[in-house]
Amino acid sequence: MKKIATLSFVCIIAAITLSLFSTNANSNPEGAPAGNTGSPADGTTCSKSGCHNGTAVTQAGIITSDVPTSGYLPGNTYNITVSLTGSGKKGFQVSPQDINGNVMGSLIAGTGTKILGTKYITHSAAKSTTSCTWTFKWIAPAAGKGAVTFYGAFAITQDATKKSTLIIPEASTVQGVSNEANTKISVYPNPATDHIQIKLTDAISNGKVMLFDLSGKLMLSENIESNEFRLNVESIPAGSYYLRVTDGQHQYFNHFVKK
Repeated sequence: MKKIATLSFVCIIAAITLSLFSTNANSNPEGAPAGNTGSPADGTTCSKSGCHNGTAVTQAGIITSDVPTSGYLPGNTYNITVSLTGSGKKGFQVSPQDINGNVMGSLIAGTGTKILGTKYITHSAAKSTTSCTWTFKWIAPAAGKGAVTFYGAFAITQDATKKSTLIIPEASTVQGVSNEANTKISVYPNPATDHIQIKLTDAISNGKVMLFDLSGKLMLSENIESNEFRLNVESIPAGSYYLRVTDGQHQYFNHFVKK
């Protein structure tokens, strides 16, 4: 009888311990730990950090803003919104970064959100409604910083995670006013119909050119080995697009219109 009672007590303690461990390891209802936005510098999302299972699915349009299509004005404050739909408890983490992981601008928490350090913003309480949103403020960086990428990782349920990006250009970049990062790349013809010619003043190797629509959705991606090359854009719809060229250490941005 004594052995049975002892065994039962051990089982109960083990079950409690396992329950506590599972909750801490797989769920962050009061905010995600820093460094899990899926950015090049972070290198991981919540699905790979031990909090959630499965592989994060890329989805455009989760992060939106009230920044005009012409781009942000340095030092101005804008609203950034995260929108999620589906069944289950939902949460997020977002960070505005450059390619090296430096924070771009400043974050101000809104209702239901909190700042981690100065670089990340996350939910302060998970939401269970089918459709839910969080809105926070972003103060744009100083002039000459160029386009800013908002990286985000999102949890819908324990096993359903997503990631998304939003690229916001600096107003001067779109309007053609010089800044150091973007005077080194030219795109022509602009507007274009079936192709664009891209030329960099810097030499580049093992590079990549990426084409995004205004929501941050990746439309085209191509490896490059030269500082001057041609990109076929015949397959994409008419509209405005952002172009990013990177070799892993440097990045160049420009804007063009497809007729």
